Amino acid sequence: YCADNPGLFKNADTAYVLAYSVILLNTDAHNPMVWPKMTKSDFVRMNAVNDAEECASTELLEEIYDSIVKEEIKMKDDVAKSSRQKQEGEERGGLVGILNLALPKQKSSTDTKSESEAIVKQTQAIFRNQGVKRGVFYTSNRIELVRPMVEAVGWPLLAAFSVTMEEGENKPRVALCMEGFKAGIHITQVLGMDTMRYAFLTSLVRFTFLHAPKEMRSKNVEALRTLLALCDTEPDSLQDTWNAVLECVSRLEFIMSTPAISATVMLGSNQISKDAVVQSLKELAGKPAEQVFVNSVKLPSDSIVEFFNALCGVSAEELRQTPARVFSLQKLVEISYYNMARIRMVWARIWSVLANHFISAGSHHDEKIAMYAIDSLRQLSMKYLERAELTNFTFQNDILKPFVVLIRNSRSETIRSLIVDCIVQMIKSKVGSIKSGWRSVFMIFTAAADDEVESIVESAFENVEQVILEHFDQVVGDCFMDCVNCLIRFANNKTSHRISLKAIALLRICEDRLAE
Repeated sequence: YCADNPGLFKNADTAYVLAYSVILLNTDAHNPMVWPKMTKSDFVRMNAVNDAEECASTELLEEIYDSIVKEEIKMKDDVAKSSRQKQEGEERGGLVGILNLALPKQKSSTDTKSESEAIVKQTQAIFRNQGVKRGVFYTSNRIELVRPMVEAVGWPLLAAFSVTMEEGENKPRVALCMEGFKAGIHITQVLGMDTMRYAFLTSLVRFTFLHAPKEMRSKNVEALRTLLALCDTEPDSLQDTWNAVLECVSRLEFIMSTPAISATVMLGSNQISKDAVVQSLKELAGKPAEQVFVNSVKLPSDSIVEFFNALCGVSAEELRQTPARVFSLQKLVEISYYNMARIRMVWARIWSVLANHFISAGSHHDEKIAMYAIDSLRQLSMKYLERAELTNFTFQNDILKPFVVLIRNSRSETIRSLIVDCIVQMIKSKVGSIKSGWRSVFMIFTAAADDEVESIVESAFENVEQVILEHFDQVVGDCFMDCVNCLIRFANNKTSHRISLKAIALLRICEDRLAE
């Protein structure tokens, strides 16, 4: 080209760039799938190079732009086809333009309601203008295009699934409804449509009918099966509904562990159907329900804190029942074991939730429940003490603080004695691991020194004496003053003069050891 047109371009590079620009412009201007269109200034800028003298003239570029936009460059065989495709292309281009409106703009991360409504209305207008002609189906990998569609059909779909579930027990229809619920929950989670996701999930929970076992049918078992499956496949979707989900698991365990309740399932139905439903519930109460707790280790940091919060709430509700239940309290201990390896920052957030719940459970009016809670707290504390604590960390102290609160507030001699026994057991088995935890240990023994029951005072003092005589080097650091205050309190105790004298003697030993 340069040889045939000498002097038109400074060098071949300019012609080379222009040739590609012409191809791009031709495709851009006449392909309805491309949007937005290249402007004249874009075309001129595309052909710009560093050296202004080597650029094609602006007048030439503008002339080429106008010519190509006006008339497409095409092979002769394509002319006949173009007339048939023109109208379809215009309609297609219009639809593509509408869909592009749904794409996120730089200044806004999500579509507003008004924008979504505008997109839907304009799309409907295009389809109405097409009449009865068969349109073109477009597949897109842009997630933003889905949101207006889900906003338009999501609520009617939820209503359709719900009505179908309420009105009959047709198994194929129930199966389709369950697929619909799963798909709805998944897509609303992906799109961040929290209100609709919550509605789908709570509707599914309601259809389990675990709150009314007499009315349960096979369709309700399928709803429960779907819910438990979601806990495994879509745990991130549950978020603010963990409380409702864990209530279902708790209720399922209650039904299956209480013969008088399980006997009422499907009341009034034939025995074969009833047995089938009870057997299905028994299966779901096994591994599927257990996996809800086992899979907690897969939850991200924020979600695991929500999970613990929800389970503490369900456990608190169980403890208020008559008789009180400890199913969820037991599960709290189990999932704490599963999640013990999480980083300390996350575990600290988890423990702030657990500590308050164990204090509440350990203060339960039923002494057996309180003892169970304290023993569970002991198990967790022992497990945590197996982890090495670095210098200047104080999380061991935080772990043991609930014992301090409980021994100070409990009016039960049995509970106070149990707390002292728990701490004694920890010292005997984990004395080499205790660091910042010594502070709480001495605070517990200080509270025991004020007890009116001599056996509690004696048990606590014997262990303080043993710690000072055998492990003084471990407590001489940050916890030395706590140790001294504890001995002073024993010296002033009102139940045993013998212990008072021994405490004074230990204070002198501490003074001598410190001087050394």
